[in-house]
Amino acid sequence: MTGFTNAYNAHGWYVLNGLWNLGDATERSAIRTVFDPNDVTAGVVFNWNLPHSTSAPIIRGYPEVQFGVNPHGSYAGNPTDNYRVFPIRVSDIVSLTADFDVSYSGNLAGFNVAYDIWFTNAPNGNASAISNEIMVWLHEGDFAPFGDVIGTYTHDGLTATIYHAGTYTAFVFDGDVTKGVLDIADLIGTLRDMGIIDESEYLASVELGAEVVSGIGSLTVNNLDLEVVTRDENGTIVIENVTGAGTTVREVVPVDEPNVDTPSIPKEDGPPTLPDDDDEEAPSGSTSPTPEHSVTKGAPVNGGCVMEVIKQDTSFAGFEAFAGASTPSYGHLDAMVELKDIGGEVLFAGYAVAADDAPGFSGDAVLAFGSHDLGASDFFLI
Repeated sequence: MTGFTNAYNAHGWYVLNGLWNLGDATERSAIRTVFDPNDVTAGVVFNWNLPHSTSAPIIRGYPEVQFGVNPHGSYAGNPTDNYRVFPIRVSDIVSLTADFDVSYSGNLAGFNVAYDIWFTNAPNGNASAISNEIMVWLHEGDFAPFGDVIGTYTHDGLTATIYHAGTYTAFVFDGDVTKGVLDIADLIGTLRDMGIIDESEYLASVELGAEVVSGIGSLTVNNLDLEVVTRDENGTIVIENVTGAGTTVREVVPVDEPNVDTPSIPKEDGPPTLPDDDDEEAPSGSTSPTPEHSVTKGAPVNGGCVMEVIKQDTSFAGFEAFAGASTPSYGHLDAMVELKDIGGEVLFAGYAVAADDAPGFSGDAVLAFGSHDLGASDFFLI
């Protein structure tokens, strides 16, 4: 695909050439993009050829892949986003991550590689509604973002400098980062705590590309996937896995006040122990049929922690808490269960019980989590 501003839209994504400020450059020679229309974020290659410049840096374009609709309005809608993943209200975000793998070559001083994440003060807002722009620089090039340094950011062993001016904020990593999982929700939380982002804002788009200043270069997006976890006004957790080939959606509805009696766990004393008697009556609760070897997800209402439940065979259920950097714990049927955060604090405790009491567990099951600080709504079916 050639042309300064040409774009392709599929599976909710845009692939954009996105060049401007080019002077006498010709469209055919300035930019050429190659991608697979069946999976537009797997191996998309942007090649550009611009005059080399040693003058003050001027951004001449941003070849990119984009999910959502940029509020500047170059493209007024996203007709292939069948699930309408974006916009989402910041307060509804439970978790948002981007799994990425990029490579690049050429005049490395003449471009950066960065995420560009846009927010508006109303859903589907235009340029006049822009409330915040977050950039995350994975490769810096030989130029810096504008704005003042207002702090540093550290996550998963990586450190970035935070620049800010007006509605613009940039996280610039100390060294090149070509592969990993970007915790966008954690970035948003950091800026919310700094008073920069408000929970009433709407996330409009997530984009990844190269801001080009001069010279010849190439960016390959080997892979980019998003996982978007939100909670609606009814408490339903919606998990959307967005890939370059399409989006899959799962919903988890918390069980409404089941009849389950679970012990509380004082933080200082640790969990209570279970009796040795195998005939000890297990907590009871409603049940929901679960196919063998199935995967489902529940959602304790505790700061957006999401729980994954995997029925591995007909006699064992394993469950794992994940919310950023959390530590998994496992439990067996009819056994006491603890879920701890990375600092070792008990988040939840309860029982995993077989609903039909049949030897070998051949029927339905209910997984019940009680908590020292949460109520009956924190019990879930599998």
